[in-house]
Amino acid sequence: MSKGIYTIVITGATKGLGRALTEQYIQLGHMVIGCGRSVNSIELMTSSYPENTDFQLVDVSDQKQVCLWSKDCLLYT
Repeated sequence: MSKGIYTIVITGATKGLGRALTEQYIQLGHMVIGCGRSVNSIELMTSSYPENTDFQLVDVSDQKQVCLWSKDCLLYT
C-alpha cells in the first residue's frame, strides 16, 4: 500500500471511535473532513486541528444536511 497522503471523510468525528480515528489520521498527516452534531465539539476540533482539516456541523439523520455536506466534501477531490 502506498504511503501517500489521503483525504479521509469521517462522520461522528467529535466523539468515540470517530474522534479516535480522526486524531490518528491527522497524526499520520492525512487531510481529514469530519462532521458532528455538537457546535461546541466542532469548534473545539477546528481550533485543536487547524491544518489539513475541515469540520462541519451535520446531523447525519437529516438527508438535506448530508447532501449539502457531501457536496462540500467533493471539493477536496
